[in-house]
Amino acid sequence: MPIAYHGRSRQADVGYDYYDTPVALAAACDVLIAIVPGGQGTQHLVDAAVLEALGAQGVFINVARGSVVDQDALIAALQQGTILAAGLDVYEDEPNVPVSLRALPNTVLLPHHRLGVQSGRARLWAGWWSTICANGSRPAARSPPSRRRPTRAEPGHRRTSAGAPVKSARSVSVVRL
Repeated sequence: MPIAYHGRSRQADVGYDYYDTPVALAAACDVLIAIVPGGQGTQHLVDAAVLEALGAQGVFINVARGSVVDQDALIAALQQGTILAAGLDVYEDEPNVPVSLRALPNTVLLPHHRLGVQSGRARLWAGWWSTICANGSRPAARSPPSRRRPTRAEPGHRRTSAGAPVKSARSVSVVRL
């Protein structure tokens, strides 16, 4: 599968095809993946013109920031068949996902996987703990699961920092088009 990219400038040490605009890149590919930082420079970088260039057999995947895609243009493109499908784990008004986006059969929507970052997990656990304490009850003392990979002796299990095994569910989403 050929790989191409767009950026502010061509990278001399990158051997992939370079396109000078997002529209040109979208026109040249079947799957367009947005992996860019958020901010004013990338606000609505993927707009109606980019989605039109991607075409009726194109798939758009956004794992960047919700602000990178014009969400209204994306919803219209999905509803009208301008593009085939979209996979998203970020949204313009996160954590709110529009009902019109959730209702589409040609989307795969996931919660933002920022929790894979250590600081995200720490905030999750802090919020969990403060919610529990605010309700007047305390769960049994237990540390968050560690990120240590399981050994062969413990397949599929992780251990807390206290050494207790923690079973974790893992899921994989596969979309075949």
